[in-house]
Amino acid sequence: MVDKSHEYGYIPKSPTQSTTSNTGVFEANDVVDLITSSKYALQAFNAEVLNIAGAGGGTGAFSGSNSNQGGGGGAGGYRNSYDTENSGGQSSTEDKISVPLGTAITVTVGAGGNGGGNNNGGGGQFDGYNGNDSVFGSHTATKGGGGVYNTTNTPNSGTVGSGGGGKKKVTDISGVHTLATPAQGSPGNPGGSSSGGNGGGAGGSFNAHGSNGHSSSITGSAVTRGSGGGRAGGTTTGSNGTANEGDGGQGGSYNSNAYGSRAGGNGGSGVVIVRYPNTFTITVGGGLTSSTATDGSDKVTTFTAGTDTVSFSA
Repeated sequence: MVDKSHEYGYIPKSPTQSTTSNTGVFEANDVVDLITSSKYALQAFNAEVLNIAGAGGGTGAFSGSNSNQGGGGGAGGYRNSYDTENSGGQSSTEDKISVPLGTAITVTVGAGGNGGGNNNGGGGQFDGYNGNDSVFGSHTATKGGGGVYNTTNTPNSGTVGSGGGGKKKVTDISGVHTLATPAQGSPGNPGGSSSGGNGGGAGGSFNAHGSNGHSSSITGSAVTRGSGGGRAGGTTTGSNGTANEGDGGQGGSYNSNAYGSRAGGNGGSGVVIVRYPNTFTITVGGGLTSSTATDGSDKVTTFTAGTDTVSFSA
């Protein structure tokens, strides 16, 4: 290729051309030549992103005795670079994400995992199923862990954002789910003396309904997301986690005076929320479901389903 490095820019000062800096006035063909020869710095801006994965489903109950109350599913991994808000597992705010202009960026919203079945027609595995990762470019929020029915024979071990809880009398679930790095959530609780264990959540502390999530105001309004699924209670099928909040599914119940065993609830789907200066425009691929609003001097694009690419322009 002919060296054209001397011809770009204008008098009185010659431009600099490199992958990190370009100065001067360029014609369109000059820019193409520079990009081809890796001598052009693509413009970029910093975006604030809340990335939450799909949550795990709750454990189904196996009829036969009250010792089989199901545990809750773990919340989807929770990663946050907005303002000074925490990420999951009480980790600090992550760095803002550099977004290059005119470059295709893959976005995926993770689906929640199904709840575990029962032996009254639910069938299949009793463990809650793991959720699915959410993605913004190279930034990944890790799936939530399904509720644990049997620690020696679970199909859902592996790395998760938050861990699923165990069914009643599963006293050690420490080896089932490994928490992702950087921290995105908390481990689940093993089963207790009278009920299943709660699923882990973004906040880490536990209450009667599961592990707490985090509140974020990235859209302009405070919303709590990423809560762990609650342990089984009463005589009902486990409730589903809230869609687009990455909340874990509730464990299924067993009661000898009621119908018998019930299935676990499904994990809630994740969400990807991107906040950026309103001087930029986003183009969204047809495979994604999204909406864009304005908050002050920023735009906020919320992705609620699907996978495809997006790009930004000035």
